[in-house]
Amino acid sequence: MAGTMSISGVISGLQTDDIITKIMDFAKRPQNQLKNQKTTDQLKLATWQDLNTKVLTVQMKASALATQNSFTSNTVKSSDEGVLTATAGPDAAVGTYYIRVVNRAQAHQIAGEAKGDPPTPFTSTTADIGTGTLSFTFGSGPDRDTSKDFTVSIDGNNNTLIGARDAINKANKGVQATIVNTGTSSSPSYQLLLTSTTTGEASQFSVDGGATSLDFSTVTQTGRDANIELGDSSGASAIAVHKASNTITDLIPGVTLNLVDAAPGKMLTVNVSRDTAATKTAIQDFVSAFNELNKAISDQFVVDPTTGQGGPLLGDWDLQNLQQSLMSTLTQTVPGVDKDFSSLAAVGITLNMSGSLQIEDSTLTNAINTAPDKVTSLFAAGMQSDSSYVSYVTSNADTQSSGPTGWSVDVTQAARRAQVTAAYEVPVGGLGNSETLTVGRKNGNTTAISLSQEMTLSQIVDRINSYSATSGVAAVATKADGTVSNVPSENTFLTLRSVMYGSATDITAFSSRSNADDNSAATTGIGTKEVSAASPGGESEATRPGVGLLGLDVVGTINGDSATGYGQVLTAKPSTNGMPQTGFSVMVTSDGPMSTRVYYTKGIGTLMRDMLSAACSSSGIVSKAQDSLNSEMADLDKSIADWDTRLQDQQDRLSAQFSAMESQLAQLQDQGNYLASQISAMNKK
Repeated sequence: MAGTMSISGVISGLQTDDIITKIMDFAKRPQNQLKNQKTTDQLKLATWQDLNTKVLTVQMKASALATQNSFTSNTVKSSDEGVLTATAGPDAAVGTYYIRVVNRAQAHQIAGEAKGDPPTPFTSTTADIGTGTLSFTFGSGPDRDTSKDFTVSIDGNNNTLIGARDAINKANKGVQATIVNTGTSSSPSYQLLLTSTTTGEASQFSVDGGATSLDFSTVTQTGRDANIELGDSSGASAIAVHKASNTITDLIPGVTLNLVDAAPGKMLTVNVSRDTAATKTAIQDFVSAFNELNKAISDQFVVDPTTGQGGPLLGDWDLQNLQQSLMSTLTQTVPGVDKDFSSLAAVGITLNMSGSLQIEDSTLTNAINTAPDKVTSLFAAGMQSDSSYVSYVTSNADTQSSGPTGWSVDVTQAARRAQVTAAYEVPVGGLGNSETLTVGRKNGNTTAISLSQEMTLSQIVDRINSYSATSGVAAVATKADGTVSNVPSENTFLTLRSVMYGSATDITAFSSRSNADDNSAATTGIGTKEVSAASPGGESEATRPGVGLLGLDVVGTINGDSATGYGQVLTAKPSTNGMPQTGFSVMVTSDGPMSTRVYYTKGIGTLMRDMLSAACSSSGIVSKAQDSLNSEMADLDKSIADWDTRLQDQQDRLSAQFSAMESQLAQLQDQGNYLASQISAMNKK
């Protein structure tokens, strides 16, 4: 220890250093017991931390089985991926589809060369092409979308092939320009090649070179739609399908088709099936993770018969509780599901004598292949509803199974989207002029949508809806009051609606065209003053205001208790008295009041996930055990430090006492020597 000094015992003849060491060794016993306890606690903590990692692994694997999405993955296979490839989402329509790829979609392409007959080739990419305006026109006919048209100015700063190329590309308007050499390296002949950035017939465009020396009359490739046939080769009539892109997402529900090559003489099969292999792998991963955790726990309770020693957590009550909870969760019967698929044993998963799970592969495989929905219910949380208007959204660890009687869902107010209806109808003949409609979420980003002259209401609605994903606004043709008539001819007004439902939603819109003088200019009827669901009056508010409807949240109860509505989602309120529906949410898509019953079940995966989530929470078994050990070790550290001070003081006192003894003995020795010398002198006299 610090401050220790050596005392030789020269006078006393005692081994004072050894004596002090032995005294201190005895005095340190209480502190050593504390240090040993800390070492034991450190080993316990390390063991708990290792178990915590294994618990989290089981929780993760259980989470993969806790939701129905984990069981709805699909796989898709094309008979010839050199012609067509495909991917399938969880909502893909399972089945076999016969497809013939007649031709792929392609982009439109135009070459720009020098004017003249014959034309004089451009021998340099910096050759002067003159000045003027390049005018790009998309489509043809009176119904073409003029909003895609654009112009590029060629002046003294960019009057070369390179300058024109860069100006077109900078415009970023759907045409990509490049320069090609159709001659040789020694005798070059450069042309400007213009290609639409999209495919399909709608990608067709023409270019007027204006006063420049460029001639764009040569179409090198005509933009065309993909042409495929859907149907088998048994002699039945196939369905002809035309798509603008080679990536087709809207033919087979949930399936994306990618056209790689044309093969008009070849019939392909596209087989969409449930990905049972993925389901089986997820179950096997869960079983493996559980067995690893269970073995690690069981090893703590094994006593070596030779040494009599067990694991660091031998006899730990928290660990025993955790293992019992694991076993209880695994062996329980899931209420509310098919009784023949209500336990793990029903699908070939059982506990052996050591407490580990074992899988009967053929039983599990057969269950997954023949009853996938029932296997899903055994593991995942799910809900059945007596109404197609009510669907499951989510639940939490506090949500309990509803039981066979289910819960009532009573809706007194359906959710509604915010909407605003234009003050004036759109004329039958369409818009009188081109018009820009700016729409968006209230207090959010807006989107400017270009509308062409003579666009009909139907075309306007389609145009606005093509921007809904970014604008958050959808359009529909309605009557003047914003309702949709069953008689199409009565729906002559443009109504804008928020994509989302609920009281927190509102939309905004205004036009570049005035609706003054009873909309004499034949506009969309919105007017130049901003309108919204909350303020629909608009430009013509004084004489003929628009009509607005505020968004509403769904209002209702679940299992007889009040619930919170947000948009179309109805969520049971947190309960202090342990109501079973706590944390349970459904989506209600009805347009009016309704009542139905729902039946909620929690599968083994969900139950295990929630149990382990609770165990690892700040107040759970696993966390509290580690917190307790950390707290105990902190107290031990303080006690050990206190003992360090106490022992140092004791050793310092012993050293001082023995030093003082030696000093006293030395003085006595000196006195004795003096007396002896005096006596010796007196005897000589």
